[in-house]
Amino acid sequence: MEEMMNLMGSDLLGMLGENGNVFLAWTRQMLMIALIVTIVIGLAICFFGLKIVRVLTAIVGLVVGAVIGGVVALMIGLNDTALLAVIGVSAVIVAVLFAWLRRLGIFFLILFYVFGICASLVGVQPVFLLIIYFVVALVLAVLSVFWTTPLVIIVTGLEGGVSAGLAIASLAGLNQNVWIGYGISILIALIGMWAQFMMQSRKVGKKEKVYSRKVKEEVSRESEVEKARMMLDDEEDEEDVFEDPEEVKKVPKENDTEDEEDDDAESIITSARYEYITNLTRQCVVASKKQTKSLSDKIDSIVTNRYLALPIFAIIIFIMYYISVTTVGTWMTDWTNDVLFGDIIPNALISLCNTLGVADWMQHLLIDGVVGGVGTVLGFVPQILLIFVFLSILEDTGYM
Repeated sequence: MEEMMNLMGSDLLGMLGENGNVFLAWTRQMLMIALIVTIVIGLAICFFGLKIVRVLTAIVGLVVGAVIGGVVALMIGLNDTALLAVIGVSAVIVAVLFAWLRRLGIFFLILFYVFGICASLVGVQPVFLLIIYFVVALVLAVLSVFWTTPLVIIVTGLEGGVSAGLAIASLAGLNQNVWIGYGISILIALIGMWAQFMMQSRKVGKKEKVYSRKVKEEVSRESEVEKARMMLDDEEDEEDVFEDPEEVKKVPKENDTEDEEDDDAESIITSARYEYITNLTRQCVVASKKQTKSLSDKIDSIVTNRYLALPIFAIIIFIMYYISVTTVGTWMTDWTNDVLFGDIIPNALISLCNTLGVADWMQHLLIDGVVGGVGTVLGFVPQILLIFVFLSILEDTGYM
């Protein structure tokens, strides 16, 4: 930070004159505020990444939606207000979609965070490193579908730790030695991941206790009801035995009870048993309210209809294939083959080979063989990625 301010100061003081010192002081203050905000956000992500994962996926959705909206608007030819409106609407829609479809949002969250961590720690030069970063991020994003919780904790811990650690090193003036910032980042990341795993373990433990308590209550209720049923089924007469003859005289006779209740003895005993069971079930059993069909049930009744299910499924698969392979997937594949592996990476590799003095035959081998061959295979990755996104949506909504 100090080096940045010194470099800026040497150029701006002469341009701004007397106001130069004021401007530099204001800039220094803004940079400090930005670093402090970065530290706070980084620590929040590092220690509470799993708890705020929906917020993080919504933020990633805003970025992805804004990019998609901007590309679509430029392709259509919109500008000014219409361009901003399309970008805003697209950003909001994708953000809500990512927050609602948790697995899809986490997929893109891991993809962005891993790519950002690699770029922050290793750098972006030479250009082919970006391809390696993307492949690593894509693999971890796919794995996050199967091991969601541990990967979210690890990646958010690393992302928050790297952001906070590098910002702390810069704020403290320790950024001359990059390894100091890396050390602080690793320390914060490890503490944050440990804290998140502990909180998740405690959460799982609470859920298990609640479940165990419910099971015990259910077993207890079933036991009480079973006792009541046994009382109802037990038709054997019980006789009280008294050693003292005076106590025998105090016991009401069967005929006296029948006269008092105006009913026979068997009916009186049966009524008493039913009354006991009724009181017991009233205390133990909670009558559920009449359930109405939810929106999900109504949708299921349509998409799983015996006559409409197959046509609806065919239409959905056709739309998924049309977007992934014919339109958007084709545009992304053409850009990957023609621009990324046809222009950017070959030019960067030619420049690097010329700098290192690599022989011509080796250059042709690397550019035409390795880059051309790998690029042809990786050109299908965007289409596969889109298909995976649509399949994730169908799985998260419960359709598949």
